Amino acid sequence: DDLHEKTKYFQLLRVTKHLQGLIKGGDEDYHLAEIETLEKHALHNQKSHEAKVQEKKKMIRRLRKAIGEKVRENSHLEDQLGSIQASVKERQHIHTIQASQKMSSTGAQSR
Repeated sequence: DDLHEKTKYFQLLRVTKHLQGLIKGGDEDYHLAEIETLEKHALHNQKSHEAKVQEKKKMIRRLRKAIGEKVRENSHLEDQLGSIQASVKERQHIHTIQASQKMSSTGAQSR
């Protein structure tokens, strides 16, 4: 009865590629092929990782260069801002003087 059950089980069993490999060449060849595939995959992942690391380092260098340029540009703009603010103060002072002179001259003419 047990033999009949096992025979029926094997007859209904779906044969997968893994099972075919076991039947044809045994378990040894399958493991060797799987190890080779995994080693290739690991090597590919390592190369891919290294390429990504190099790209990120390159991006960091570009960003640092851009930051340096922005710092220099900001410094230049701050210098310009200082001179522009001084110019505005001078013009405001001149405008105040001119306005007070007009008021004093119109006040003297109306008397």
